[in-house]
Amino acid sequence: MSEVFLNVPEIGRLYFKETLVEYDFPLIFICEDDYDSLYLFYETEEADEFMEWQTVKITRQTYQIFSPTRFHSSMYSDQSKCLLFFL
Repeated sequence: MSEVFLNVPEIGRLYFKETLVEYDFPLIFICEDDYDSLYLFYETEEADEFMEWQTVKITRQTYQIFSPTRFHSSMYSDQSKCLLFFL
């Protein structure tokens, strides 16, 4: 494992795995814990003083759905092929 990225009291040590969406900094990203569990993080609020994140534990199957390696950037050039998901 690499260097600890976050230490969340309810979850434990988390290691950065992959960015799914970014704009100046990661907005949606995946972290992994010491037990190989995956967590999806997404920004819910941003202010000058802080950023608020929500997280949900996901399965490896769900991770494969979200993984950018499954998609090509040309998919996003046509709005009719937009990827939308709700958590």
